[in-house]
Amino acid sequence: MQKLFWTCIFICSISLAPQVQAKDGAYFLRACEAAVKQADGAQMTLEDSLSALNCMTYISGFREALALNSKISKTPKLYCPPEGGVTHEQVARVFTKFLQSNPESLSQNGSLSLYIALSKNYPCVGS
Repeated sequence: MQKLFWTCIFICSISLAPQVQAKDGAYFLRACEAAVKQADGAQMTLEDSLSALNCMTYISGFREALALNSKISKTPKLYCPPEGGVTHEQVARVFTKFLQSNPESLSQNGSLSLYIALSKNYPCVGS
C-alpha cells in the first residue's frame, strides 16, 4: 500500500512539473521583504499582503519538508535553530538579509538560497 502511495505521489509530481515554475531569489526577496514589513506593522496593499503570505507559506512548507526528510531518511539536520526554535517571521528576516547581502543569489533557485541562509545562520554543532 505504501509503495502505491509513493508511486501516485511521483506520478502526480511529474504531471504537475511543467506547470510549476521554480521561484528565484529575486522573487523571494520581494515576497519576504513584504513579510518583514507586515510583521513590523507597516500598512500593506493587497498585492504586498499576498506576497508576504507567499513568503511565509513557502518558509513553512520548506521547514516542514526538511524536518520530515531528516526524520524519514534518518540523516543529520541541515540546519540547527537555537533551543526554543525560531519563528517563520525570524526565518523571513534571515532569508531577506541573506538575499540582500548576496546579490548573486537573486538569480539562484529560491530553495537553494533559503537552505544556504538557514545553514549559515543556524549551523549545526560540528559542521
